[in-house]
Amino acid sequence: MRFLSLFLLAVVSSSSAELRELQTGNDLLYNIQQGKKGDDFSSLYITGYLRGVTDSLILIGSLCPPDGVDMYQYTDIVEKYLNKNPESRNENAVILTALAVGKTFPCKKNQ
Repeated sequence: MRFLSLFLLAVVSSSSAELRELQTGNDLLYNIQQGKKGDDFSSLYITGYLRGVTDSLILIGSLCPPDGVDMYQYTDIVEKYLNKNPESRNENAVILTALAVGKTFPCKKNQ
């Protein structure tokens, strides 16, 4: 969890102008929905986007999914989170993705 906090702090500490240019949760949800409607570009985009974010979180030790989790499952998790939290969809998509998957597959503390 410490790594996730550092990761989120680094993203949030960027200037607000830079954050406005990044993808928001609204953008992410739109692309997820378009991909599920059959838009191949959106589907490939979401797969690549979520692969990049989740792989990064796994590498820094902030995400510990069980074996067998695939991009379809990550997509469903993020979509569900965005639909349940419409008040935060204007926020940065990386942060929202990290929150959604991090709550679902947290890493256990080292003993």
